[in-house]
Amino acid sequence: MAMTNLPGDLWRKILEMGVERSGGLDHRDLVCLSISCTLFRRLSSEPLLWTILLERDFPSSPLIHTPNYSPDKSLYKNLFNMHKTRRLVARRVRIMKLKSLIAETSKRLEGLNRLLAEEHSHLKSLMKNIADLEKFRCTSVAQNVWQPELIRTSQSKMLVQTNLSFESGFNVLKMEIQVCKQQIMNYRKAYEVQKLKLAQSEKALIYFKYHPVHGSSLEKDVNYDKIRKRLKRESRVSCS
Repeated sequence: MAMTNLPGDLWRKILEMGVERSGGLDHRDLVCLSISCTLFRRLSSEPLLWTILLERDFPSSPLIHTPNYSPDKSLYKNLFNMHKTRRLVARRVRIMKLKSLIAETSKRLEGLNRLLAEEHSHLKSLMKNIADLEKFRCTSVAQNVWQPELIRTSQSKMLVQTNLSFESGFNVLKMEIQVCKQQIMNYRKAYEVQKLKLAQSEKALIYFKYHPVHGSSLEKDVNYDKIRKRLKRESRVSCS
C-alpha cells in the first residue's frame, strides 16, 4: 500500500509527533512536504503544527500571547522574517564595529612602532654617551700614571672642561638605560597584545562576512586573501 493511501488522521498524528520531537521536523520540513502532494499541502498547514513551531521557535514573541493570536503558517513566516531582519541588522552592526576596532588597533600598532623606534634610538644614544664617559674615565686614569707633564696638563684641561663627575654620570646613564630598556619591554608587550587583538578581530570579521553560497565577500578595504594566507601559516606553525 502506498504511503499516501494511509488515512489523513494518521499522517496528521505522524507530523504532529515529528514536530513535537526534539530535533525533529521544523518549518523547512513542513514547507518541503507541502509541495510534495495535495495531502501534505493540506496537512502541513494545520494550525496545531504551527502552534508547536511558534511556541518552540519564538516563545518570547508578544504576538503569540495576544487575544487575537491565530497560529498559522503566515504568522510564522512574518515572525521568521522579522527575526531574520534583526539578525541581519545585528550582523551589519557587528561588522561595522569590527572594522572600526581593526582600524583603531592598526593605529595603536603604528603608534607603538613609532615609540619603539624612538626608544631604541634613545637607547643607542645613551650607550654612546656611556662609551664616551668610559673614554674619559680611561683618560683620567692615564694622567695619573707615567705621562709626561705636557700631556698630563692637556688632559687635565680636557677633564675640567667637561665638568662632569664620572661616578654620578655613570650612575645617571645606567639608570636611564634601565628605564629605557624597561620601556621598550613594556611597549613590546603592548604591541603583542594589540597584534593578537588585531588577528582575532580580522578572524571574526572574516567569519561574519562569510556566506556559504557566495563565499567570502572580498572588499577593497580588507585584504582577506592576505589574512587567510597569514592565518594558514600560523596554523601550520602551531601544529608543528
